[in-house]
Formats: sequence, C-alpha cells, structure tokens
Amino acid sequence: LAHELTHAIFYTHAEYRRASELVFQGLSQDEQEFFKLFLEWKDYEVLDRYLLINEFQSYVLQQPEERVESYFRTYTIRQMRAEVRGSADLLTRIS
Repeated sequence: LAHELTHAIFYTHAEYRRASELVFQGLSQDEQEFFKLFLEWKDYEVLDRYLLINEFQSYVLQQPEERVESYFRTYTIRQMRAEVRGSADLLTRIS
C-alpha cells in the first residue's frame, strides 16, 4: 500500500515531484544506472523520465528507511545477478 500511496503523492504534489527528481539526480552514475536496470527488470519503460522518477521514489519509500539499503544491495542484487544478463559489472560496483 505504501508504494501506491507514494504514487498518489507524486502525482498530486509538484514540489514532491521536483524533490524526487533532485534526489535521483544526486545519486552517483552507477546508482542511477542500477535503478534504471532494476526498473527495466521489473518491466518498466525507463526512457519515460516521469515514470522512472515516480517508480524510483516509490520503490525507495515502500519499506522502512532502515531496510532500503538491504532491500536493494542484498535481496534485489542477488536476484538480478541470476536473471539479468550483462549486468555483473554494474551489480558488483553497486553492491
């Protein structure tokens, strides 16, 4: 439910959208590429910048702050290594 609620906030609040964009821009190049790869893996169209930022903020905020890093760096990367071809270098750098 938290994931969907963050979509509602993103859709209805321009300042929140701008803040989400700034957070994404503040990520390292590898972190941005990881999120694009992650969302492609989830079958999202990452060339759509609005969708990219909207899904980025939703996936980051859908779990408690103290679990975000382990969700992506441990759980998600482990799955992606097994399923996403050609991503080993990026996943190694990001983990």
